[in-house]
Amino acid sequence: MRFTQEDRFRHLYIIGQTGTGKSTLLITQAVEDMKAGNGFCILDPHGELCDFVMDRFPKERIDDLIYFDLSNTEYPLAFNPLDGTETEDERDVVTNDLIEMFVSMYGEEIFGPRIQDYFRNACFLLMEQPE
Repeated sequence: MRFTQEDRFRHLYIIGQTGTGKSTLLITQAVEDMKAGNGFCILDPHGELCDFVMDRFPKERIDDLIYFDLSNTEYPLAFNPLDGTETEDERDVVTNDLIEMFVSMYGEEIFGPRIQDYFRNACFLLMEQPE
C-alpha cells in the first residue's frame, strides 16, 4: 500500500482482522515521519504500538517528543479547560461550551437551567481567582 504526501493529510480509517498489518502500516508511517522531521500523533488504547514506536524514536529528536500515558496513575495527565481564559469573551465561550458538553452528556433533566446557572457562576469564580 502506498500513500502520497497529499494522502497523508486526509482522514484514514484502517480496519482489518488481527494480523493483517494495521499496526505495521501505522508504525511504518510514524517512522517515515520521524525520519523526515515531521510530527505525528498516535492514539493507542493498549500501549503496545506506542512502545514499539518509542523504541525507534531518534535520540536527536527526543526533545520533540510529547508522550501522554493515560494509564500512569502516579503522574496523571491534568487538563484544566478554564486555564488560559483571559478576556470576558473567552470565559463566556469556554463556560458555554462546558455547559453544552454536560447537557449533551447528562441531558436537561439532570443538568437543567438551575444547575447551569450554578455551574456558570462557579466557572466564572474559578476563572477570576485562578490560584
